[in-house]
Amino acid sequence: MARAFFLLGLVAAAQIPQKLSPPALNEMVSTERAFAAMGAEKGVRESFLEFFGEEGIAFTPHPAKFREFARKNPHPDPPPAREFKLEWWPVYGDVAESGDLGYNTGPTLFTDVTPQNRPSGHGYFFSVWKRQLDGTWRVAADMGADSPGPDPAHQDRLRYERAPQGLSKGIPPGDADHGRSEILELESRFRETLTRQGVRDGYLDVVGEHARLHRVKNFPVLGKKAIGDFFVNRKLTVVEWEGIDGGVAASGELAYSYGRYELKRQEDGGDQTEKGYFTHVWKRDGSGEWKLVADVTSPLREGQ
Repeated sequence: MARAFFLLGLVAAAQIPQKLSPPALNEMVSTERAFAAMGAEKGVRESFLEFFGEEGIAFTPHPAKFREFARKNPHPDPPPAREFKLEWWPVYGDVAESGDLGYNTGPTLFTDVTPQNRPSGHGYFFSVWKRQLDGTWRVAADMGADSPGPDPAHQDRLRYERAPQGLSKGIPPGDADHGRSEILELESRFRETLTRQGVRDGYLDVVGEHARLHRVKNFPVLGKKAIGDFFVNRKLTVVEWEGIDGGVAASGELAYSYGRYELKRQEDGGDQTEKGYFTHVWKRDGSGEWKLVADVTSPLREGQ
């Protein structure tokens, strides 16, 4: 990492309230802030190359290991002029007790830097982070969704809130291979629940009380009740739902997954199909049961 961005990370760490504990959370959030600083200065491609892990997944629009994707799709020489500036700042997230897996989310701001000066774009990013063997944090999966405008509740770029805790003790340590299989099986059972109970009731069966739902053209939907309300008038049927990959923290209580979905939506003009990808974060509740605490989708456009 360039020295300037290492120093930015140290400054950001000093500005993060000390209530963010354990120290791994401070480290992860500081790394996110350094990532964002580099993104604003040097652009998305360069910052992603710096802060994504070798296995880190971006949706382009299909899931791909970003560093490998970038090597196979090099920029021309000289590279094209930047057309926009992307800024983002973390406002919410969590980290596993083992300090090796976590996630961040927060607003994004796209600003046109061309003479056209087109309107700004707003959204929310969602990134899953994994600690590497050398101790650094790197992105494991990244997904975002646009929003109707700036979210007035989260314009303070230094304010950060950790997800509610209250986890039971005695959860068995995670095992990488077994954990991945467990989470993919969990996604399979989730599909069965959605198919059997319907989308709204299926979600209410698995989401935690403080879950987050990120959908395009919406601000994040926060909390189990709000998620239930969100699905009330949306007549959705699951056609496909498949986990592709994921992982579990060494402490066994926090996990992530990503996969593909296809939904059928009933509208006045007939059935509409939506295909895309999802990213999930799961956490065990007080009884040790897995609960969905974050759900983000990235729909594909027609022809993708």
